[in-house]
Amino acid sequence: MDRCKFPTCRALASVWERLDEFEAPEVTSGFDARLYARISADEARRAAWWRRLLWPPVAPLAVASVVAVVLFLYVPRQPDAPTQASKVEIEQVAQAVDDLDLLTPIDR
Repeated sequence: MDRCKFPTCRALASVWERLDEFEAPEVTSGFDARLYARISADEARRAAWWRRLLWPPVAPLAVASVVAVVLFLYVPRQPDAPTQASKVEIEQVAQAVDDLDLLTPIDR
């Protein structure tokens, strides 16, 4: 404790000294067996929960449902039937072709 200059250092050194004086109680017989039994029971409980979540018939159905929803929401829609605007565009193209025919040389 003589080496500590700061109060926090002295407090830590006193805690270490008290820990050295502490005597741990004896472990009761069967402690390890009870501990491992509790660990096994907890692991079994968690595994049962996981198996219920992924019950074989439910998992593929859930995945297929998610895929169907994604495809339904994100697949682009087909355009509607031709509208009046597309008819006008066709007429404009036809008029442009006729104009080009007038511009071609006659000697051809």
